[in-house]
Amino acid sequence: WNTEPLTYSEPAHRTEWVLEPPEEYIPQIGNVQLYVRLSENWLSEYERGITITANDVTHECNFLGDHGNSPHAGRIFGSVEVPFLEQEDEEGRPAYTADRTMRLNRENLRVDALLSWINDAIGDIIKALETEEKAQQDRARQEQLRKTAKTIEDALNRRLAHAFENMERKVNLKVSANPSLLGLDVQNSDLSTSVEVSGGDEGQQEY
Repeated sequence: WNTEPLTYSEPAHRTEWVLEPPEEYIPQIGNVQLYVRLSENWLSEYERGITITANDVTHECNFLGDHGNSPHAGRIFGSVEVPFLEQEDEEGRPAYTADRTMRLNRENLRVDALLSWINDAIGDIIKALETEEKAQQDRARQEQLRKTAKTIEDALNRRLAHAFENMERKVNLKVSANPSLLGLDVQNSDLSTSVEVSGGDEGQQEY
């Protein structure tokens, strides 16, 4: 811009995956590396998706395959450099045309293999993110249940303690009003006890 070179600053990301293609794709696209990153924030439609280049020339942007509608797709971006796209496929079809549509030729065998791999890779990453999100939700739900159970337990304990205090207070009041409730009220009286002892031939003596 005005003779000044423009540079691109990637969005901040929290996770990056560096992936290599399965062996069956290597003859078509080469032993390349796919960089997939998970942004810290929601991306605009111009920032999300995979950018595909060949010899540092961009030929397609924002590729998300079948996963563009996923809630996680709005945070996924990345790139892959595929020099083999400069070569025609086995049937002589180019990987891109000169019409500047920024869209690779889907009929090209190299493009078909490349996009199939990227699509599967994004799908696997989204599944992993969904699993992680569900696990976090389960942990949060369990923590909420634990806090709720603790709150209920504390409330019940307070009520029981209050009930016992009231019961003890009522018992103390009754005891103060009637001390005999502490035990039996025993009154002394003059009792005469006669015991007869048998003394054999000497007869009986009375005490």
